[in-house]
Amino acid sequence: MRRHGPHGYDDYASFKPWLRDEFVFRCVYCRCRERWGQYAQDGFSVDHQVPKSHAPDKICEYDNLVYSCLRCNSLKGDLEGILDPCSTPFGATITVSEDGTVKGHTTEAELHIRLLRLNEPRIVDFRRRILSTLQRLYLAGEESLIESWLGFPEDLPNLSVLRPPGGNSRPDGRSDCFFVRRAMGTLSATY
Repeated sequence: MRRHGPHGYDDYASFKPWLRDEFVFRCVYCRCRERWGQYAQDGFSVDHQVPKSHAPDKICEYDNLVYSCLRCNSLKGDLEGILDPCSTPFGATITVSEDGTVKGHTTEAELHIRLLRLNEPRIVDFRRRILSTLQRLYLAGEESLIESWLGFPEDLPNLSVLRPPGGNSRPDGRSDCFFVRRAMGTLSATY
């Protein structure tokens, strides 16, 4: 369920701070977190759920925009068959095994995995190494290291000060953004 509803930007990249917060600083397609890459938010982009070529009227429509890593955005391109992360609960349709592979539990989820090459050997190896590292950190009780892998980025966008030119159809999200939660002391250490 969407928490934010900014409108009126004439450049879809202007929605990026909202999308970072909306999708909890991770790719909607492969679930990779900003903290797992050397480029942090620069390794992520604004993607159009319905591609620009298919719906030019939705290029700057917030509810058609998602937060995606550059790899998934590039692979997705104009493809059809990618799951809509706002209407499909990935936790119920896709699972990650300890060996780093992902499995789809529906035909649509299997297509999603295949189109985005989520079981490509180097991606599976990356996922396996992260899972193995996190498991060892948990066993060793290394809370600060766990937080460095699973915590929020330092540069949270302060949505409470942003004023979209066309208004905001979900204004309550601004006061509940992760920046505000951190300022209030209610932000969890990890997510």
